[in-house]
Amino acid sequence: MPSRRRSRESALQMLYQWDVGGGTLDKVVTDYFDHLSQDEPQPVDPFAEQLFRSAVENIDSVDEIIQRHAKNWSPDRMSKVVRHLLRLAIGELRASQTPHRVIIDEALEIGKRFAGEKSTGFLNGVLEAARKEICEYDALVCLGAVIEGETDHYKHVATGAAQGIARIGPETGVPTIFGVLTCDQQDQAIDRAGGKLGNAGFQAAVAAIEMASLVGKLRPA
Repeated sequence: MPSRRRSRESALQMLYQWDVGGGTLDKVVTDYFDHLSQDEPQPVDPFAEQLFRSAVENIDSVDEIIQRHAKNWSPDRMSKVVRHLLRLAIGELRASQTPHRVIIDEALEIGKRFAGEKSTGFLNGVLEAARKEICEYDALVCLGAVIEGETDHYKHVATGAAQGIARIGPETGVPTIFGVLTCDQQDQAIDRAGGKLGNAGFQAAVAAIEMASLVGKLRPA
């Protein structure tokens, strides 16, 4: 099975071939893996084919996103490699569960190889702007309560929740606030969720707003 990097490069090459030579999507895929990929025919790479087909099938809506964020550059004025890299990466950002930062970083590395080092600044600017538009949330607040019972299952649940929530921010780029209460008794949870000990959920929401505002200021315009 090819690496994801190699699959993305194959999708880029198929998209380039389709743009230059035309033909049906089936023919482009068949020709690429039969004649263009290696000296000997290769099995079709499902991930590369999926990226390629999605880019072509959604080209109009993806180009609208590119147009909004590529200042003074319409897709038809860009080099073919840059244009198709943007199409592939934005298509993947819209449809994939792969962390957004991974998709963008992969596009930048492929851009270095096929379009040169200077392409990365432009690619990164457009993709970061597109990511902000595509991402539905400025911040996430994870709320809940884990209450200790008679077994040690409580510890596993609390640890799993903490570890899972801790991964969300780095993987998605969305500020994520941990607001899960860990309590000995239900009364303690109630007291901390709007009762006599305050409202931990409200505090988490305020922290999320502050983080979203800070991230917005730090990110390039």
